[in-house]
Amino acid sequence: MLNMDALTQLKQLKKEIHSNRKIATGTVKGSNSRFGFVTLDTTGKDVYLPPEQMNKVFPGDEVEVEIFTDAKNKDYGELLKLTRSDLKTFVAEFKTKNRANFAEPHVHNLNRWLYIPPNRTQQAKEGDLIKCKLTQHPFKTGKPQVEVVEKIGSPNQPGIERIYSTARFDIRHFWSKDVKQQIDKDLTTVSIELGDREDMRTIPFVTIDSANTLDMDDALFAESTASGWHLKVAIADPTEFISSDSAIEREAFNRGTSIYYPGTTLPMLPPEITQNLASLVPDEDRYALLCEMDISSDGSIRSCELKLAMIRSHAKLAYEQVNDFIVTGNQEGIPEASLGSLQQLHRLANALNQWRAQHATIREEQFDFQIQLDDQERIVQITKIIPGEGNKIVEECMIAANRCAAKFMADECETGLFITHSGIRKDRVANVGKIIEEKITPCHGITLDIDNLSDPGIFSELVNLAERTPNESPLRSVINRQLERSILAQSPSPHCGMGLDLYTNFTSPIRKYVDFYVHRLIKNKLTGARFRPLNERSLELLADAQLRARQSVSFTEQWLKARYAESLKGQTLVARIVRCISTGFFVKLDDTGLEGFVSTRDMPDKYSFDQVYLSLKNKKRSFFLDDQPEVVIDRIDSRRHQIIFKLKEDIEPQPDTEKSAKTGQHTKTEQQTEKKEAMIEVEK
Repeated sequence: MLNMDALTQLKQLKKEIHSNRKIATGTVKGSNSRFGFVTLDTTGKDVYLPPEQMNKVFPGDEVEVEIFTDAKNKDYGELLKLTRSDLKTFVAEFKTKNRANFAEPHVHNLNRWLYIPPNRTQQAKEGDLIKCKLTQHPFKTGKPQVEVVEKIGSPNQPGIERIYSTARFDIRHFWSKDVKQQIDKDLTTVSIELGDREDMRTIPFVTIDSANTLDMDDALFAESTASGWHLKVAIADPTEFISSDSAIEREAFNRGTSIYYPGTTLPMLPPEITQNLASLVPDEDRYALLCEMDISSDGSIRSCELKLAMIRSHAKLAYEQVNDFIVTGNQEGIPEASLGSLQQLHRLANALNQWRAQHATIREEQFDFQIQLDDQERIVQITKIIPGEGNKIVEECMIAANRCAAKFMADECETGLFITHSGIRKDRVANVGKIIEEKITPCHGITLDIDNLSDPGIFSELVNLAERTPNESPLRSVINRQLERSILAQSPSPHCGMGLDLYTNFTSPIRKYVDFYVHRLIKNKLTGARFRPLNERSLELLADAQLRARQSVSFTEQWLKARYAESLKGQTLVARIVRCISTGFFVKLDDTGLEGFVSTRDMPDKYSFDQVYLSLKNKKRSFFLDDQPEVVIDRIDSRRHQIIFKLKEDIEPQPDTEKSAKTGQHTKTEQQTEKKEAMIEVEK
């Protein structure tokens, strides 16, 4: 038996051994092969995980790892503890091998099949797309197990792109029993009465929107004054029909936004509200939250007021109809009482736009694309939508109204919901500083303080100067790819991307929950009703719902477009380079919006990547943002639904000449291979 001294010495020896061990915590990161890495929490360093260790974990798992050094002086890790794993459910493809069933996960860098027990298949067949639930984590045994919880469908059935996408991104696409009961109880017989609202039913408001839109959020009226204009923006008020914390409002929060897939809409609110009770349909009495503004002739907003009103829209006009009236004077289908208002709206929009050009920031012109599907829900045609004067009127009036709503919350409310944007990403400030030092200051003789680029005024000056600085790389496009994402905040903060001190969204309350919530907040302040604000966790969940909605639409369109691209093989296509990385660049076709990748590995020479100006160069050719090379479709990655292009001139060899073709957004230089870059792009 050991005496007390021996026990003490043994404990001390164990303590010294443990203190000499290199133990750390981190997050597992997968690769394109069977090995992986642990990204350490303390240093951000990646520690190699051999295949036998990687078999015990999934990408994204949080672990405790002991670090060793091998004979070649390379560090590697051995797993000690699994502290967290967020992989609970996922989508996959059903596979069979040697009479056993497996799920091939559609999870970034998870490159292994997971076993499905025979009684957990939901009768799925080889190749079916499925949704799975993890039932046994592999940490202890190295043998994971899953069960099929939903058979999504087969890869070639009509509409599978959307059906799969809703499953992959957890999109809610049915109404719960509670919501249906509330619809039957509260929305079947509704009486719309004036009450305490201001009666504005005689004012000839008009809605300007797409020809087939049914969920109409806004209506406009303007008249000239001695010093400018008086603008009325009427916004639909769905909060009148939805009690706070009801089943319908909870569902709207969970959805976050209406989702517009090609050929199909998943509304945030039930159609009884979005297309009828709240929609500002012509010739019907409708509740509205009204924003009245006095606008100076220079486009500045002199004053604004928010109030509850009842309106009666005089007409729904399509964008094309308004464009035709503004350009040619064609009055067909436009009520006579609205003609003067439309002319003033046009002049007013020009003034608002001019003010923003001088005092804020106007985003670069972007184009939408209308996708037409056949009866098999496959693309038959893609049409580029060119914004006209009608679009400009709506955009400028909505921005002005949103600014007024933000100011109201900042001045009158204890808490609000603002859209904020901090400008340049922190890890890109040095790159932007180099652009200022090397290009902008020498050209204009102006020095900008890079420590204050989050100030809207300084940021706007930077963007405007960049746009006027001649350079082989278009500097505004370069800077635009160095920006943070906008975020939701309950306290007022600037929106640098727009060059504004305050901003929010409140003009689409039947389509977006942020707008709906701002309506509820403003309305309760106007009426003196009690209001319960969202907490930080709710903001995170709302932002996540919005992100998943965007991802779902993007993925659906990407898959549809990849199928459609088969019909374009062999054609010479004009593209615009929209993003540049170390292994190539992403391009977007100008006429259809199809996007794909051009790899430098398919080119005859090697290229160096410039992280500051986001370009690829060698002695013969250079690739910059926004150039328009001719490309042809080389192949289509059917697993990732990606189009791979080649430059036409590399297929048809030409004499060496100095060519340039511009690129797009910069990504992390650690991404080393084309395949890995493509996978990351899909996940985004």
